[in-house]
Amino acid sequence: MASSSDPQHPVSTLNPVPRPKKNSPPGQAWSEHETSHLIGAYQDMWYSLRRGPLKSHQWDEVAASLSSRCGYGSRTGTQCRHKMEKLRKRYRIERGKLSSNSRSYWVHYDQMELMESGPHPISVCPPVIPVCPPKAQVEVFDNEDEEDDENESEEDMIRTKERVAWKSNNVDCNYESVRAAKKLVSVVKRFAEGLYRIEKRKMDMMTELERDWMDMELKRQDMWMRSGNYLANKISSAFRSSKKAKKASDI
Repeated sequence: MASSSDPQHPVSTLNPVPRPKKNSPPGQAWSEHETSHLIGAYQDMWYSLRRGPLKSHQWDEVAASLSSRCGYGSRTGTQCRHKMEKLRKRYRIERGKLSSNSRSYWVHYDQMELMESGPHPISVCPPVIPVCPPKAQVEVFDNEDEEDDENESEEDMIRTKERVAWKSNNVDCNYESVRAAKKLVSVVKRFAEGLYRIEKRKMDMMTELERDWMDMELKRQDMWMRSGNYLANKISSAFRSSKKAKKASDI
């Protein structure tokens, strides 16, 4: 047998043969009871984040909450995330099939509808959990392979788009409120300006009337003084003429 240092048998160090990637084995199927508890646990976490996307450690918390609710099982955060993505896809499909007078017969539709129509306080709108024995029925919808953990989840992308749309709607509502407030301010301002002009006109009229009254009062006093002087002069002249006539008669 030739040694590895034999020049006739060199050891190849270029481009080692890659190992085939192992596909992850399919997880254990989800029962209706476990799925309902998953929706409830995700709803609590989702509402606490104000409908924001969940991160990896938050999905782990959802998995821990699911285990405590069910009392069995060891689901991972990745399995819970993939399951919720599938439930959301199924919900959108079922909702697209509905007409005005029809209803969905999917067992989780009402609970998903309640969750999507939120957010509401959990104490006010508790999740509807159907009473089913553990591991009673198996959904055929779960027989898909799990995706790679490093790929960005479709659920996070959808939630991000919904948050952007929700913020844009709030901006539109705030813009309409600001426009209405500006209109109200302009109306009040015009009313105040009109009231100020009316009051100013009234004050000007009162000032003018008072000035006219003072002029008339001065003229009246002047007329009384002239009349008094005229009467005094007449009376004094009458007395002087009577005295002169008396003296002349005496002489």
